[in-house]
Amino acid sequence: MKIIKNLFCIILVFFFTSLNSYGDDTIKFIDVDSLLEKSIIGKKIIDDLNTTNQNNLKLLKPKEKEIKESQNEINKQKNIISSDELNIKIDEYKKKVLIFQNEKKKLIDNFNKQKQKQINDFFNQVTPIINEYMEKNNLSIIFDKKNIFIAKSDSNITADIIKLINERLK
Repeated sequence: MKIIKNLFCIILVFFFTSLNSYGDDTIKFIDVDSLLEKSIIGKKIIDDLNTTNQNNLKLLKPKEKEIKESQNEINKQKNIISSDELNIKIDEYKKKVLIFQNEKKKLIDNFNKQKQKQINDFFNQVTPIINEYMEKNNLSIIFDKKNIFIAKSDSNITADIIKLINERLK
C-alpha cells in the first residue's frame, strides 16, 4: 500500500511539472484620459466644465478687485484717520474678505461636484461599451495606460474604443 501511495505521488508530481501552461488570456490597455479628451461626448463635457469655470472666474474677479481697492484705501488712510475709524474700516474689510472667501469656496465646491458628476456619468455610459468590446474581442483584462510600465503599442485599444464611443454616444 505504501508503494502505491509513493508511486501515485511521483506520477502526480511528474504530471503537474510536465504540463506547459499556455495562457490564452488577452490583455490590452487603454488611455482613460484620452477617452475623455478625444471622444465627442468627452470634449463636450470638458467644454461645459471650462465654460462653468470661466463664468465662476468672471463672477469673482470684480469682487476681488473691490477687496483690493478697499485694502489700498485702508493703507492710504492708515496714518490720516483715527485708530477707531481705522479699526472700523479694517473690520469691514475683514467681513468683505470672509464673504468673498466663503463665496469662492462655495463656487469651487459646486464646480468640483459638477465635474465629478459629469465624469462619473461619462464613465457610466462608456463602461458598457468597453465591456461589449471585451466580450466581442475575447479580452480578459484591460488596464489603464497610467498603470503600465511598458507594453507593445499594438496592445493599445484606445483608438478603437474612442471610435465606438463616438458612434454610439452622440
